[in-house]
Amino acid sequence: MVNIAFGDLALWGSLFHLSMNNLPAFGRQQIFSYAVLGLVMVGLFGVGQLTQAATTSRANELKVLTDGPTMELFGGTFKGGATVAAADVTGDGVDEYIVAAGPTGGPQVEVYSQAGARIGSFFAYEKRKMLAGVNVAAGDTNGDGIGDIVVGPQPGHVPEIRIYNLDGSIRRNFRVFESSFSGGVNVAVMPSRHGQPGNIVVGSGLGREAEVRMYSENGKTLLLTWSPFGSGASNGVYVAAGWSDIFEQPVIIAGSGDGNRPLVKVYGVNSRQVLAQWMAYGEKVKLGVHVAYRQDRIITGPGMGGGPDVRVFTSRGELIRSDYAFESNFAGGVMVAATLRSDGVAPVVVPTTTNPTAAGNGKKIVISLSRQQLWMYEKGKVVSVRKISSGKWSMPTPTGTFQTRNKIPVAYSKAFGLYMESWMAITPDGKIGLHSLPYWKLHNGGRLYEGASHLGTPVSHGCVRESVADAKSLFDWAPVGTPVIVQA
Repeated sequence: MVNIAFGDLALWGSLFHLSMNNLPAFGRQQIFSYAVLGLVMVGLFGVGQLTQAATTSRANELKVLTDGPTMELFGGTFKGGATVAAADVTGDGVDEYIVAAGPTGGPQVEVYSQAGARIGSFFAYEKRKMLAGVNVAAGDTNGDGIGDIVVGPQPGHVPEIRIYNLDGSIRRNFRVFESSFSGGVNVAVMPSRHGQPGNIVVGSGLGREAEVRMYSENGKTLLLTWSPFGSGASNGVYVAAGWSDIFEQPVIIAGSGDGNRPLVKVYGVNSRQVLAQWMAYGEKVKLGVHVAYRQDRIITGPGMGGGPDVRVFTSRGELIRSDYAFESNFAGGVMVAATLRSDGVAPVVVPTTTNPTAAGNGKKIVISLSRQQLWMYEKGKVVSVRKISSGKWSMPTPTGTFQTRNKIPVAYSKAFGLYMESWMAITPDGKIGLHSLPYWKLHNGGRLYEGASHLGTPVSHGCVRESVADAKSLFDWAPVGTPVIVQA
């Protein structure tokens, strides 16, 4: 028994259990099978027989492959992964490298010269309110010859795109997709060409159909919408964009979202059709694929759980080269950008995560506060959906990306004399967690549960509650370190 003097202590509600047909069991045998499958997936990237245990934890650094510089990011203090872009944002004729912090790192963006000097740093969103992590892109959108820095939020924030100058001054901002969507937005820039303004390309994240949209540079006009993987496809889509000499038109590159086959598609903006498509890695490796584009070269990086095999293709899908970005046993996922060097287009890479437990097992919990629902994902697929009760208006549940930090079968609150089964803390201070409906012990040995009638309504003190049965199944299913994405 562990005493907890904080967390979810709402005093009203009733029991609710949302059953799902044909759901998999979450016993020991299944968990062992999924763990073995994860190790097999790493091998499918060409790692072969691993001499070291696979890890998703490593230093947060940027590399230019294969003989370019290596740079330590964020002063060496933040190790939660990053996203990356490359463009000339100073007007000196050479690329700079733009990186943005991953979840829990604050919405920090940094800009580095090719020599490794930090030449810019700013917060893309409100520092104290935004913990979701930032996706970044860069390119010239207004034809002045200087690249702009474009950011979109990772899951847990409103879908607001912002465009910045190097000095951190904001040029414009606008929202994409529906305002209630908080599953994250992947971003790319269609650079200006021959005096024509550039465009902003966005790909949806978790919680809705995978969709690509292209907006005018000021965000006022929706120019194009495309569902690259068909209706019903979810888990997001990664995007890149630019002019293609091969196809003689601007193209958008789509990479499949987390948990899906590593499918890459090249879409012609003028012809409005798919011009090429292929599997960047083995078809059975269902980890998604990150993409970057420059001068008819498409760079791919694996999603979380795959080996660090970064590949370069032509726009028709012909493999040009393959390089290991990091140690062969690193399986945390690789974000990619494309830069110009004297010998052509080269990959720029950063690790996406350093969470050793969560990334390796392929499980994820996504919570929507607006819908009062919780989704359980495994290998990118939804395996269960259930109602929850989150924090009331005066004590809201924080949004952002977290992880399960402990597992306590029965936690106890001294302040209210309440017991909470299946407790899993998610915030670093341990004050907010996931658990079952709390209960009092009765004199006759029975239990009086509270909150049963309010599942589906935010009435808690900040924690996320489920029915007793749902909380127990989640507790058994999710190991310590499982990602928890809380969306508005």
